[in-house]
Amino acid sequence: MKSLAALAIVLAFVTFAANGPARSQSSTQGVWSEKARLPEPRGEVAATAVDGKIYVLGGSASGNDAQTLNEEYTPATDQWRVRAPMPSGLSHVGAAGMNGKIYVVGRTHGELSRR
Repeated sequence: MKSLAALAIVLAFVTFAANGPARSQSSTQGVWSEKARLPEPRGEVAATAVDGKIYVLGGSASGNDAQTLNEEYTPATDQWRVRAPMPSGLSHVGAAGMNGKIYVVGRTHGELSRR
C-alpha cells in the first residue's frame, strides 16, 4: 500500500510538471527526492499507473502540436523508456489504467476526440 501511495505522488507530479524532474515522497518520512527526468519534456500530458509502472502519454511541446508519445517509468529502477506511440497525437489528455490496459481521452489541436 505504501508503494501505491508513492506511485500516486509521482503520478501527480508528472502530470502537473512534465517539463522538470519527477519527484517522489517517502510515505514514512515525508521527504521528497528527485527522480529521473521525463525523456521528452512537454505539458498537457496524461499519466496513469498500471502494474507498478507509470505511463505518461500525449501532451504538447509548444501548445499546438499534439503528441503521440507514450513513455513508461519504472519506480524500482528510476528509469524511463519509450513505448509504442498512440495512433494519433492528443493533448489536454486524461488517462486511466484498469485491468492491465490504458484508456486515453483527449483532443487534437482545435478539435475534440474520443480515442
